[in-house]
Amino acid sequence: MKTKHYILLFSFVFLCFGCDKEKTEEEETNDNPIHGIWNMINVSGGFTGVDNDFDKGVIIWEFDATNNTLEVKNTSGSLFSGLSSGDYGYSVVEDDGRSYLFVGAVEMGGITIAENEMIINQNDMSIGTSADRFVFKLVR
Repeated sequence: MKTKHYILLFSFVFLCFGCDKEKTEEEETNDNPIHGIWNMINVSGGFTGVDNDFDKGVIIWEFDATNNTLEVKNTSGSLFSGLSSGDYGYSVVEDDGRSYLFVGAVEMGGITIAENEMIINQNDMSIGTSADRFVFKLVR
């Protein structure tokens, strides 16, 4: 009878403590704030003072944080609308508490993500600040 109790106790302890809750790759990706579909709704700045608004769905950036890929679907036809349609590699570099987006080897600018809004500011680069560059506003 004691043997059955020990087996039950051992089984219970194993079930409670034997399984380690690790995040799956998908769960970690979902924690990454840049992951997912973003709609560019505004491009502003530049030397000429551009201020272009776009409807949701006209310029779509889809970030895959698992594979560090960015798929852009740009149907705007505007000269000042960010990246052309295509697939790109991307990385986010953290430096001194700030985040910078690189698409391929090109730095796009400092990024700020707050809930469902992302700002990419080309005036805020990892090498310092500049003027007359573009600011991109994207929403989910």
